[in-house]
Amino acid sequence: MNQRKITLDINLINALRKFLPSRAEEIIANPELFCTPFSGGFSGRSPFKLTIDDKMYVVRQLNPNVDNDIQALTNKHNKATQVKSTDDEFLSILNKYRDVNLREITGNHIADDNKIGPKIHYQDSLVIITDLAAGTPINSNDYMDPVKIAEVIKSLTKLHSAPVDQINVQSSDKMKTLTVTDRCGFYLHMILDHDAGYSKLFHDIDTKMKKLDEAMTIMATKLNIPTTWVHADFWGSNILYDASKPNDERVSLIDWTDCGLGNPYYDLAYFLNYGFNPATNKILDDDYTKKLLRGYEMSSNNQSNADNHDLFEYLKVMREFCYLRQGLWALSMLVEKNVKYDPGKIADVSIDELRRMLYTKETSNSTTNGLELLAKCYLKRFMNDSFVDDYVERASRLKAPTLQATTPFTNK
Repeated sequence: MNQRKITLDINLINALRKFLPSRAEEIIANPELFCTPFSGGFSGRSPFKLTIDDKMYVVRQLNPNVDNDIQALTNKHNKATQVKSTDDEFLSILNKYRDVNLREITGNHIADDNKIGPKIHYQDSLVIITDLAAGTPINSNDYMDPVKIAEVIKSLTKLHSAPVDQINVQSSDKMKTLTVTDRCGFYLHMILDHDAGYSKLFHDIDTKMKKLDEAMTIMATKLNIPTTWVHADFWGSNILYDASKPNDERVSLIDWTDCGLGNPYYDLAYFLNYGFNPATNKILDDDYTKKLLRGYEMSSNNQSNADNHDLFEYLKVMREFCYLRQGLWALSMLVEKNVKYDPGKIADVSIDELRRMLYTKETSNSTTNGLELLAKCYLKRFMNDSFVDDYVERASRLKAPTLQATTPFTNK
């Protein structure tokens, strides 16, 4: 029994009355008997477990104050920069957040329809109630299990193959998720708006980021990379695995907050970056990336791309953008805590060492030290001029030899 005081707001009360009319008043009167908050505490928008007899559900409230949140950030940005133009880059990125609830609802329905996520029992404009997804999150050891990874890849290809042509032209713009460049730009502006002392860092990263983004855009066009549904937060904690289920239903994807139409290789890159090989104490290398890419393309019935060297190089650049995103996120968290980012404050650490420390829980990305390590490691890597130039040059080479065929992950 959960003894913590729980308050259900009017949106949740209305949803419960429609979902379980025969039990709603009992739940509303004694929510502590039926509702269990997930880690992170209970608030009006925190998801919680609802237990009714022997059935367990997840109740998730969407953000009812999106416009107010955007306005608050806009006001802070205008005050910090004295910029009030509607063409301002940051305000343009913020505007893409307006339809975040619609995209999250759509993502949950795609997951339900394709059996890659929990079944939806109730949904309105602000509340979603689903089954409690079974399974345990994918961890670094699981990355070394070819059967599990093959099933994860298969679930991802189901998502990326979900039809997008049913959306009309007017709705398609609302469904576009933020690109990785948008996300990096968002964190950069948040950092600068909070502390103008980061102006040089902002300029240096912004210049390099746009240089690399331009090269990637050209490369994506030449490679004919499609726009698909993407999860956009595709990492272990949002991927649950249940070995007791049939093969095609063992993977369940959760947390569709960032879902939308976007670049499918962003999901792959994000997933790769959270991996770690405990046997070698290193991040996932080129051989692993090739194997994962080949398995993904074959699962997507794109055998012609299975050994595409250019696509492999593109995925590597996307991985670097994802590292940059995580570094900027970490720095934005430090700035919000009023912790100054001091490159000389802590010893240099490689990505391999950082991922090992996270894997062995020597540090956590929720602590100040963990955030400093993330920011220092990932941002210092990106700030290297030759590093960025090297990837820009790689992105310009689209006629490299085909990769030597490698055995993909398979569950056969």
